[in-house]
Amino acid sequence: MRFVVPLLFIGLMLSVAVPNGAAQDRDVVKSIERALNKGDVPGLLAFGSDRIAVAVFGEAREYSHSQAEYVLKDFFKTHRVTSFSFDDRSQTDRGMFVQGRLRYRGADEPLQVFVRLRMRSDEWELREIIIRK
Repeated sequence: MRFVVPLLFIGLMLSVAVPNGAAQDRDVVKSIERALNKGDVPGLLAFGSDRIAVAVFGEAREYSHSQAEYVLKDFFKTHRVTSFSFDDRSQTDRGMFVQGRLRYRGADEPLQVFVRLRMRSDEWELREIIIRK
């Protein structure tokens, strides 16, 4: 009996701990999805690292956080988002890659959006965003 209580406690702790990581992953993805859906650059870059690779219809360039903000705000000025959603996600312990489709006013076809995150100090950090036709 004296072993049953510690085992129940450990089982309870494990059952609570495992979903929290998955919940954190979903929360980050949902937050980024909401930010892209609104064209909310500060919301998108809330997860940004010091240096972020950004590609808008071309090769990715590495930008400081404030430079990335300027580039993305410029993009969203000319591409008013009507909808955005992630379609696919792949993940490892240290990285996550999500892709989705962004529809904007006046366009017949959606744009592809790719977002790469990495785990740093137990938090997800935005490392790259690619927008292409």
